[in-house]
Amino acid sequence: MLKESGIVIRSHHLPVFADALRVGARREAQLRCEAVFESISDDPNYYFDVLGFEVGASNNFQEKLEAAFNRLLLSNPELTVRVNVSERDDLCRACAVGSHCGILHIEAERSYLEKLTQSCIDNGVNHQNDSFTVILSAGDLRKILKKDF
Repeated sequence: MLKESGIVIRSHHLPVFADALRVGARREAQLRCEAVFESISDDPNYYFDVLGFEVGASNNFQEKLEAAFNRLLLSNPELTVRVNVSERDDLCRACAVGSHCGILHIEAERSYLEKLTQSCIDNGVNHQNDSFTVILSAGDLRKILKKDF
């Protein structure tokens, strides 16, 4: 029986959560922060959208990412996770501004959702889905992320 939770994951963030499962929440948060730093020369708007202008913002961002990863990684296996194409998740909310999170690339988002749905079917995982959302347990999502993402 699935238990209620507030865990929401944007579908294109699934590979990031899979990486956190492989390397750990703290290390993945560090790697994501480093990637944002590297983006400043290519896309300064993205850099400031994610980190903002405050001194020490990268520490705040990194802490929020780590907490978001741990929320899934350490949660009760029976907690319900809702993976969807448009709702902002804890990774989006970790951003200082987060304007880029409001830009929907529906086909890309849906391709991640379709991959998750197919993985659920292939692995006999109990889930509910429609064109925009997949609902499953945190334990099952962790298994799928380790195996298929």
